[in-house]
Amino acid sequence: MKLYYYTTIDTLALILDSKAIRFTRLDLFDDLKETEPFVGYNPLKQIFALCHTKDDTENIPLWKMYSSMDTGVRIEFDKDKMFDIKFVKIAIPTHNLEYFDIPLCYVSSLIDSQIINTDYITIPIGTCEDIDAICNHVIYKDIIYNDNFTTIYKDNFKVIDEKGSDGKVSRKTSHTPQKFGFYKTNYWKFQQESRFLIYTYPFCSNQSDFDEVVSDGRDLKTMYIDVNLSEKCFENMKIRLSPNANKSAKLLVKALLRDYPKIISENSQLNGCIR
Repeated sequence: MKLYYYTTIDTLALILDSKAIRFTRLDLFDDLKETEPFVGYNPLKQIFALCHTKDDTENIPLWKMYSSMDTGVRIEFDKDKMFDIKFVKIAIPTHNLEYFDIPLCYVSSLIDSQIINTDYITIPIGTCEDIDAICNHVIYKDIIYNDNFTTIYKDNFKVIDEKGSDGKVSRKTSHTPQKFGFYKTNYWKFQQESRFLIYTYPFCSNQSDFDEVVSDGRDLKTMYIDVNLSEKCFENMKIRLSPNANKSAKLLVKALLRDYPKIISENSQLNGCIR
């Protein structure tokens, strides 16, 4: 399956130099209504996403919103060849919990420090309907456009206060993280968006850490996760120049692709059609 990523020449340069692509925390995205359903504890602040469109037809709004009509590019990826999937061993940071019941080895596209660190732990993909699992930590989902998705989120998210024998109140949540992060209103339907998603939870070294997180007293410090791309990704990549690409933009892209002979560069189908 081909996926299309509208971006700038600067971002293309960063992708080629780092051989990685950036997943961004959902609460930093441009659709403010996406995180609106939650007051206090917001599970979307713990989800990282990489957004594409499956629509091969060039999309003028996407050019203007996420790229540039003059100095932008649209990167074509092969979904099934984007990421390396390897066995990854992890080391659990120091904690004071009685147990930490997670595997020490995963099949993942992430490196060990992206699976667990002192800021967050990445949630392994569990059993959930309609999931396309890329590896233990990344799923792929089409966006569902629904003007009433806030009701769906609220029905799948509960905050529970429990009083212990010592009289202290402990707050917990009940939700399946993989049911979140892929709903938007119909205003955004023109994007025909799909996402790769990574689900995390703040790393907690003791019970008071858990209480603080659920009481909305701690957000992740991490805003981005840069995930390594596979060598096959670059062998199956195609770059389309923006509709009004000038000579300097074309020269820049040509220079960036000098070390990537298998990457195809082509002009926009809208070239010469837009003033």
